[in-house]
Order: sequence, then C-alpha cells, then structure tokens
Amino acid sequence: MKFFTRSGLILLAACIAISMLQAPWAACGILDNITMPETATVGEKALVLNGMGTRKATFLKIKVYVMGLYLEEKSHDGPAIAASEQAKRIVMHFVRAVAESDLQDAWQEGFEKNTTNLDAISKQVHQFHEMQASMDVGEQMVLDFLDDTVTVTIKGEVKGTITGREFLEKLLLIWLGSEPPNQDLKEGVLGK
Repeated sequence: MKFFTRSGLILLAACIAISMLQAPWAACGILDNITMPETATVGEKALVLNGMGTRKATFLKIKVYVMGLYLEEKSHDGPAIAASEQAKRIVMHFVRAVAESDLQDAWQEGFEKNTTNLDAISKQVHQFHEMQASMDVGEQMVLDFLDDTVTVTIKGEVKGTITGREFLEKLLLIWLGSEPPNQDLKEGVLGK
C-alpha cells in the first residue's frame, strides 16, 4: 500500500524545506514584507518587539513606513508606554520615498493633535525638525529612548540627541496618543 504518490512526496519535501528555512525567521516580526528582529538593545537595556504597524497616508491609504516598537516589557497601553521611564526604540522602515519637508509637516501635525501645550516643548520640536532628512525606499529612521533623552538615527547616522521627559512623552504620543496617524498603525505597534 502506498502512503504517498511521487507528487505527494515532493510536496512533503518542499514543506519540510520551507519550514527549515523559516526557522531562523522565527525570532523576527514580519509585516508588509518588512522583517524586524524580535529583540534590540538600547544602552544596556534588552528590549523586545512589542508590535509592528504600517503608516498609511491619505484616503488612498498609501503605505509610507512600517514601524516597530521595542520595549523592556510588552504593553498594550499607549499613554502608559509614553509616560513610562523604560527604555524604548522606534524603528521606521520606509516603503515609500518621503521628502524632508513632508516629514516635518507630518511630525508637526502629530504634535499638534496630541499635545495640549506645544509651547512647552517648542525648542525640542524645532531640534527634531532640524534633524530630519528626505527618506528613500528601504531607509530607516530609529529613535532610541533612554533616561530623559531620545537619540535620532537616520540612514544609519546619528543626527543627535534631544533631552526632556515631556518632549519624549509627546513624541511617543504622535503614534500612541488619541489621534495617531492611522488607527491600524497604533494598534499594530501596541500588539493588538
């Protein structure tokens, strides 16, 4: 009695080969064909991937970047994450080219929608805008939050650090606050 036909054996072998090839990816997050590692280190703090989401723009829902949020401990509470003193990392992997001025406008809109007193952090917001650069497909922007500073790395180059607990919280609320760029992005990075 035959258990497998020749084509069945080929299919079984292909499935085994695919599962073996996927084993190294088991420690990664994948969204919209973008892969991010499950862990990261900021300072000496070990972080885990909390979730991934895609930034979509306009009513056409054009994909702009895939974002990963790393935390010391996973959480689904956006405001609590923003207010916490734990180390954090945001990775934005761009899937569409974006001009520097468009990024600055988007950040400004995010601050205005999620901040009641923008004057209190205006100096830091200006610093953040000055660090921006046009992004091409495949390039990354990384924000590392440690103690009371955020380090901005764009295209693998550290652009500088910005200090101030209130600014850090408001920066995180762009994505985790009551008015994120799109709800799917917020829910994704919160691991929902």
